[in-house]
Amino acid sequence: MPSVARIGAFAIATLGLLGTTACAGKDDGAADGAGSTTNHGGTSTSADETSEGEGEGEGETTATDTDDSADTHNDPTGSFYAGPAVDWGGPSGCDPWYQDCPEGEKCVPYASSGGTWDANKCVPILGDGQVGEPCVYDGRVEATDTCGEGSVCRHANEVDGEQLGECMAFCKGDPSNPKCDEGSVCVISHVGSSNLCAQACDPLAQDCPEGLHCYANWAFASFACWAPQDPTPAPGAACSPGLINDCPAGSACMDAMRLPACEADDCCTAYCSLAEPDCPEPGAECVPLVAEDPPAELEDLGFCGLPD
Repeated sequence: MPSVARIGAFAIATLGLLGTTACAGKDDGAADGAGSTTNHGGTSTSADETSEGEGEGEGETTATDTDDSADTHNDPTGSFYAGPAVDWGGPSGCDPWYQDCPEGEKCVPYASSGGTWDANKCVPILGDGQVGEPCVYDGRVEATDTCGEGSVCRHANEVDGEQLGECMAFCKGDPSNPKCDEGSVCVISHVGSSNLCAQACDPLAQDCPEGLHCYANWAFASFACWAPQDPTPAPGAACSPGLINDCPAGSACMDAMRLPACEADDCCTAYCSLAEPDCPEPGAECVPLVAEDPPAELEDLGFCGLPD
């Protein structure tokens, strides 16, 4: 197991997961065309809250997944997975991993108390939208959408009175061994009620589609495209390591002990290239994200901070 720099309250336990649990290979059981998968916790145990910013004011994403719409990115109540035991939060009438609803219905996350997603229920399948296609979302309480079986509408923003987003595939497998199509990773959030495949990305290149940023999916030692918070925190600002999108694009939430200047428990700091280090912050160096034997994907990745 490689020694890894501690990021906020989370540590990358096994960076080899980037090539395995992070869905490096295509899973036969994953939905067709699920090109983007959120790697949310190869072994999920605890759920930090993540908020999603879908077209319903669910802005922030805690610890696992964030939505990107008026609703999706502003809601700080989601949950990020980090272990095996699942705390399902509110009352759940179905299992999002096994999709055990009656024919013609699907198991989706919803806001049982009117806030952010915290439970699951069966809703009728009202459309046939495929993964990656546009969709209309009816809100966190109603939780219906125009996506077909195997996907749900996320990253929704209000347009002419409707919440318009994109169909995203549910992760396959289970919380301890999530599976997504090649090129995507599984993001588990909102007290375990949300498990979605998001596009994998490069935090230095920030190569996500327009409107999405590349964030660290620490529980699974991977990086996923997700919607930013609105407003986006400033560089160097205090942050919560439980929120996947609690820092500006190109930066991560790090423990204050690893930073030259941070007046909170955790602050945002920029990623950097070890080959071409550039850390303008006084006293900061480009420190390897993975201290020993990093996988090929992370050999050049560092963060602006203090060495061990």
